[in-house]
Amino acid sequence: MQVTTIGLDLAKNGFQVHGITEDEEVAFNRPLSRGQLLPFFSKIRPCLISMEACSSAHHWAREMTVLGHEVRLIPPMYVKPYVKRDNSDAIDAAAICKAVTRPTMRFVAIKTVEQQAILSLYRARDLLVRQRTQLINGLPGMGAEVRHTNTSDLTATIVGLTGAEFSPSDSYDFGPVLAGGEGSRDYIYTDHFTNRETRGGGIYGWAVREDNYRLIVPKDTPPELFDLSSDPLEQVNLLADGGTDEVIQIVADLKARRDALVATAN
Repeated sequence: MQVTTIGLDLAKNGFQVHGITEDEEVAFNRPLSRGQLLPFFSKIRPCLISMEACSSAHHWAREMTVLGHEVRLIPPMYVKPYVKRDNSDAIDAAAICKAVTRPTMRFVAIKTVEQQAILSLYRARDLLVRQRTQLINGLPGMGAEVRHTNTSDLTATIVGLTGAEFSPSDSYDFGPVLAGGEGSRDYIYTDHFTNRETRGGGIYGWAVREDNYRLIVPKDTPPELFDLSSDPLEQVNLLADGGTDEVIQIVADLKARRDALVATAN
């Protein structure tokens, strides 16, 4: 009985093989241990072997190719329609064997060791970039629960953890804040933020805030000042009617703080 097609369900240690003849009669459907896998295929005449493109698939595809077999990798999502009922190793192997014979089936190219190594580097770098972004976005938010922190403070904080000396113009070490102490930042400044009304307006101007007040100076509209102690949702613009002398003085102080920071940075 000549086996022409085999479906191989992969795993770490226990594998399942489903073989059919040219007439699509089932020749075998049996489990194999990891140590039995290659000896089993070395005794079978070259045939078509299919497996899902999952973990270790490229390794086993290369090994089967060395033995003279034709190997095809199938995306798991394309195998699922051929699973007859609840999943089991035997049923999955039969579905893989059935899927590979479909004339319109799409396959995944078998990668070399070098290609997989390069992809691993890209994936590791992508993971590090995402983790770095999470760190940049997360740590200032943790510190902000206690005291003013800004994204720019991450630089000084990381350098502070190393014990090195570093004094940039707008970066403060908020390590003490995370440890329950007091921070050295008494204001937050930004010149890139989203338009609150249009949700995605890009650069909207600049803003500066301290304990009680937040001043927003849009690019093309009049400034806005909010009292955060009584209006945390920023609903009442204190400059809507021109503002009192006290409000105008607060605006002048916040603008002076911003100008001093910009001058230092430049």
